[in-house]
Amino acid sequence: MVCAVYIKYIQYNNQYYGQGYDERDNQVSIGEAEINKTYAYVQDTWQVNDQTTVTPSLRLDHSDLFGSQVTGNVGLLHNIHGNPKRRFKANIGTGYAEPGMGELYYNWEMFGAAGSHLGWYWIGNPNLKPEKSLNFDVSLEGENNKTFAKVSLFHNEIKDYLTSYFTGQLIDFNYNGIYTTDTMGYHPEPDRVYSFRNIGKAKITGLEAEIQQKFNDRWSGKLGYTLLHAVNASDSDMPHKLLDRPTHKVDIGLNYKNTKGDFRGALWGSYYIHMLDSNSVSTESLFDKDEDGNYIRKDGKYQEKTFGVWNVLFEKDFGKDMTAYVGVDNIFDHRDDDRAFQDRVYRFGVNIKLEDLGETLSQPFHIRKDEQGNPIITNVYGGDWFLSRPVDLSEQRKSGDVRFFGDYRVRSNMFKGEDKTAMRYTKTTQPSDAAAKNYADKGAHGLEQRLRIGVDYQIADGLNLQVAGSTAKRDTSYNVADKRGLHDPYLEQAELTKSTKKWDWSVGRISEPMGVTGYWFGKEYDGARVVYTDHKTQVSLGYGDFSQTTGITDSAYNHNEVAVIQRAPTFEELIGLNIAITGGIYPGLTYDPEGKFNYREKFDNAKTPEEKLQVVKEMLHILKDVDAAAKLEDASWQGFYGKLVDVVNPNGISGSNLLYFNSLNLQIKTA
Repeated sequence: MVCAVYIKYIQYNNQYYGQGYDERDNQVSIGEAEINKTYAYVQDTWQVNDQTTVTPSLRLDHSDLFGSQVTGNVGLLHNIHGNPKRRFKANIGTGYAEPGMGELYYNWEMFGAAGSHLGWYWIGNPNLKPEKSLNFDVSLEGENNKTFAKVSLFHNEIKDYLTSYFTGQLIDFNYNGIYTTDTMGYHPEPDRVYSFRNIGKAKITGLEAEIQQKFNDRWSGKLGYTLLHAVNASDSDMPHKLLDRPTHKVDIGLNYKNTKGDFRGALWGSYYIHMLDSNSVSTESLFDKDEDGNYIRKDGKYQEKTFGVWNVLFEKDFGKDMTAYVGVDNIFDHRDDDRAFQDRVYRFGVNIKLEDLGETLSQPFHIRKDEQGNPIITNVYGGDWFLSRPVDLSEQRKSGDVRFFGDYRVRSNMFKGEDKTAMRYTKTTQPSDAAAKNYADKGAHGLEQRLRIGVDYQIADGLNLQVAGSTAKRDTSYNVADKRGLHDPYLEQAELTKSTKKWDWSVGRISEPMGVTGYWFGKEYDGARVVYTDHKTQVSLGYGDFSQTTGITDSAYNHNEVAVIQRAPTFEELIGLNIAITGGIYPGLTYDPEGKFNYREKFDNAKTPEEKLQVVKEMLHILKDVDAAAKLEDASWQGFYGKLVDVVNPNGISGSNLLYFNSLNLQIKTA
């Protein structure tokens, strides 16, 4: 015991024995994971003759977790009877898809509707395998002046098909008797435990048909239909029908465009017919427990659903530089907590261009368009428009030429929401304020504004600088009620480019227009890029960091984070004394007059006898609650409260505790 107190004075390499352990005291490590992925592909387009084109491709995927996999595909396009408006298409190839961090390492709780719906508790499965597939499809399509039509047949054979599923288990954090409706809110139902798994073999066969019709100069419509036969062909413990795959899907759209009035409107909806909802396991007979109090595993019974969602949007141009829109999502207010369908949402917005603003920012490669909407060739060679240079070379710019551009946007949405019962607390977790707000789903409205201003400066022949700033990042939330003005100024682009005959060298915050990096499509990165362009070929090579433009510096699944964990104090922390050492004071405890711990110091800091008595009453009330809980659990510390308050016979408390309780009782008598 003496060594335990004074060991810190004996150090080696400036650290005492156990220092690392002490520094990690009360910290919980939940693990760390990392996956490094690389891929490469090659593709060619072979013009067999005037009417037939073949497109072969080969791709290599590699990750340090799953190794390497090669996939390939061959596509065919043939003009029927030499008519380019009547086409036959076919593809055959293999596919490969790896599970992500979420599927492998997920650990998350979703709360159900209070009092009426089970929640979800998601856990990852680190034993997942990648999907491998063999895919076929054929299609016929064609169009005339007013009609476009397409019909396709497809079949996919998938090995180790990845799906979410109900494990058959429930989990309850079991805090009945601790939190009541008077203090912490309604106690909801237990959570269903969900995870991810591979199905040995799945088959997906289907038919797709689509027709688009132009009725007149203003009205047009679209009708799409998909018939799907998606089955589990191997695992008897899962439903024969694949989850979240509707047997029928119907898409309907109606569009209006008045060119003279610069007015546009669209009404569209989708119907999902006979779909097994993976999140909607039925709750019948799920609550049976075994002799140890654990919920007995059950087979998942998924609900088959049919539903539709409709939306409408209207747009109006006011001159060439201003557009306003108003719309409604989910017109008929379809609600489904399983599918996370929000109630009806009303949208409004205004976009204003300042000068020639929008084209430069929305098209990082400066793809200009003429009055008919066709791309203007900016390539100095007169080639195809997609080989445009990073700097606009379609016109001669003088040294010192400066151009300004920008836009302004304001938008809002409103919804009525639901006033759900307060979110629950558990023994091990407490929801964040954001989670509690999201769960409550109260009616609200949001307002967002954004102002973007940029400058294009031709420093010298072949040397160009483009800088653009914004008051908010591009992907911002609608519902930022506390930031309704212009806020969060942000450098969106700062690109210095040196151009020669065939080369463009750029450095700074650079536009990424083609999405060649895969995940960060259309985002900017901080780094460098070189582009080579000739008559028929363009090669772009760049390196950089996307964290500033995406707001993501790492993943929620692969980083360590220090957080405050709320838990009940130990007995020593409650009293403020270390029972392992005679007369010892519990080390490291802070003094907090509002905290439910360290009552020794709270007592010492009380200024009047009345305040001291109140501190003791508060601590004894806590111990009384503990004693009551012990009786319910038949725990070994049952009756502890009675022994503690027995001032007449303190010997009821044994061992080294006696000194502290006698001392405490003397203080009580004095108070």
